[in-house]
Amino acid sequence: MRKSHSSEAFAHGSQKLVAKTRIDLRKLRDVMPRDYGELQSFRENRIAHIAEYLGSHYGTNPVENPVNVISQFVNSVVRHLVGSDPRGLVSTFDRTLRPFAEAMQDDMNQRLKAMRYGDILRRSVLDSIFLLGIKRRAITAPAEARFGGYALVAGQPGIINIDFEDFICDMSVPCFEECEYKGHFYNCRLDDVKKSKLYKASVRRELQPSPPKLFNDGGDPKINTLGMRAMGSYDRYEEYVRLCEVYFPYYKTVITFDADGDFDEPLLEQDWVGPDCGPYE
Repeated sequence: MRKSHSSEAFAHGSQKLVAKTRIDLRKLRDVMPRDYGELQSFRENRIAHIAEYLGSHYGTNPVENPVNVISQFVNSVVRHLVGSDPRGLVSTFDRTLRPFAEAMQDDMNQRLKAMRYGDILRRSVLDSIFLLGIKRRAITAPAEARFGGYALVAGQPGIINIDFEDFICDMSVPCFEECEYKGHFYNCRLDDVKKSKLYKASVRRELQPSPPKLFNDGGDPKINTLGMRAMGSYDRYEEYVRLCEVYFPYYKTVITFDADGDFDEPLLEQDWVGPDCGPYE
């Protein structure tokens, strides 16, 4: 009888755990600030364009825009490109396989609806108008189940939007396909990470909560500061830890580590088993 796996056995795609560490995390930590800094001007221009799109009626946004033509244009384009929730079609020329094709099609459409794929596409199109739309596809880890409004289920396929200010990649190459690494930052409930046996015990036991930030690592303001009245520090009800997930195309490996910590080993290192383009689209 085939042995079943728990939802914590896999975290990204169909990845499997790697016994031997192949990634030098200390060297990666030295390289990433340079690449993240190279993207700062793009982040600053993006937040300025979004502020103009939101207009002066959004919170305390100081940008004056009496007739918001940009908003009308953007909303029209998004509705035109993603008018309704996408649906899949599975067909076959073999009559005996049609019941199976219909069952596969129904299951696929139910999963797309459950993960709110239509909203994800709209957000991706909206992001691409201002700069770049990024989606990340993977098997949902327990600490990631809250993404998108707690609609994801641990152990199930999931697609999430990656904000450009949370994205990082190798900036020393002439084209995106040649990047030595691609990754993103995200916040998880500290308690979820510490309780998950998916992550290395020796590292997760030492994790400390990350304080909320209003500015990115490069010093530019975060996108969620638009419309905020208080620009100082703020507290949250739950304690969170800021993690970083990085995909290495050459090694076909994904690692997850504490972005604000100083550990020499990652929380998790896994082989990537999936599309050649990796988890990011």
